[in-house]
Amino acid sequence: MKDLNQLIEVTYPYNSLKDIRTQGTTVTASFEQELFDASQVEGITLAEAGRHIAILGSLAVANINPVKNKHFYLASKATLKRVHSRPCTSTSYRGIMNAIDFNKKCGMAEGAIHDSEGKILYTAEVQYSVLTVQLFERFFRKYKSTEFRANGFSPYGDVVKLYDMNLCVETSSASLGEVKPEWCVGHFDEYPALPVAQISQGLMNLAAAQNRLIKNKDNQFCIKEVNMDAESFIFAGQNLSFKSEYDTNNDYFKTKAYTEEVADAVSLDCWMY
Repeated sequence: MKDLNQLIEVTYPYNSLKDIRTQGTTVTASFEQELFDASQVEGITLAEAGRHIAILGSLAVANINPVKNKHFYLASKATLKRVHSRPCTSTSYRGIMNAIDFNKKCGMAEGAIHDSEGKILYTAEVQYSVLTVQLFERFFRKYKSTEFRANGFSPYGDVVKLYDMNLCVETSSASLGEVKPEWCVGHFDEYPALPVAQISQGLMNLAAAQNRLIKNKDNQFCIKEVNMDAESFIFAGQNLSFKSEYDTNNDYFKTKAYTEEVADAVSLDCWMY
């Protein structure tokens, strides 16, 4: 059987999974925490957890795909939950994802992230759109670029920076500006697209800033749960904006990332502890 990493289109440094193992429809892997954000409760952030678990789930779906050629497994919908708000001192984690559905165009996997003591910190369910390499290249050929090479540099240990932030109780906004290819390394080679995990990090940080304004608190925040819906890629060269609306009745934030061309590229409903 092929190395599972050869069946997906995300590469290092975005894909940093190690010790990948399979058993039936289940795939497990280890990874190290890369982002340390002092504004959040200790432990791997939900955004980074989503990055690793989505890649692991794509490996699980690729594992049950009978066509053992490289495909794009694109996380289109996801639900991630942190099981508690207590600080977690682990920096090493192990993920487990079980492929529960697959057809020619889509797949689904579910699982969890365990800390170094084997305790569950996050649970996840991820849906994927599946595209052949040929189909992906046909759809997105105008975004192909071979100008940037990573040279081993990883941007994924840096907090996503927000600009032009405008905070209000009801609705807040911010901008990421023009997406740079160096923000997208490993996702994807020759088609640099900003990972949904990075977009989600920006959306969660905007919601957290809005939450601090609403609750009049300046303490560390902890994301309890997110529901993500990705409808479109954000490729290098596009300008990305964020919006967050607070639902007072249900105490959650309805956020979205958008461009001039796409009104709802990524939508994220976010609950805080």
